[in-house]
Amino acid sequence: MKKMIFETKNAWEAIGKPKKIISNTEKNIKKYRRSIYSSKIIKKGEYFTKNNIKVIRPGYGLEPKYYYSLLGKKAKRKINFGQPISFSLVSSSS
Repeated sequence: MKKMIFETKNAWEAIGKPKKIISNTEKNIKKYRRSIYSSKIIKKGEYFTKNNIKVIRPGYGLEPKYYYSLLGKKAKRKINFGQPISFSLVSSSS
């Protein structure tokens, strides 16, 4: 019975915790990932389209997983060419 309890505890510890801790090395490497940038000047109120945003490096903008959800939304303010896109630049109403 002791061995079963011991092995059960080991199994639960092997599963780990659901919260992921990002190491300092991973934080430094994150900037080399891809993110969403403007590929043209986007005027205030203009819609985000495949023609005015691109997914490129470095990773200072939104993650690429937001690319398709960003399409069809409006810009909150003017966005310069080559500027990383963030949620603060996206209008909440489309």
